[in-house]
Amino acid sequence: MANALCYGERDSTVRIFNRGSALMVENQGPAMSAEQQARIFDRFWRADASHHQGSSGLGLSIVRSIMRLHQGSCEMHSEQGVNRFTLRFQY
Repeated sequence: MANALCYGERDSTVRIFNRGSALMVENQGPAMSAEQQARIFDRFWRADASHHQGSSGLGLSIVRSIMRLHQGSCEMHSEQGVNRFTLRFQY
């Protein structure tokens, strides 16, 4: 949620959806390239240094690690100015 607020377009809306066993967080912002999407969960990696005042590049890596520890997953999809992170939980 914090990333959606920090990296979304100014005055954009952050939306949160619950779809059964999945939680989705969506914001409006510049679309990320396929290369950026592939690396977004890498430790210490940051897509755009201009937005990262005080950021270590660890947050999304930690989220993915926690989800995997609980047999879930974390995915990112970006296109046409909409960025969506999906957390899939296992019951």
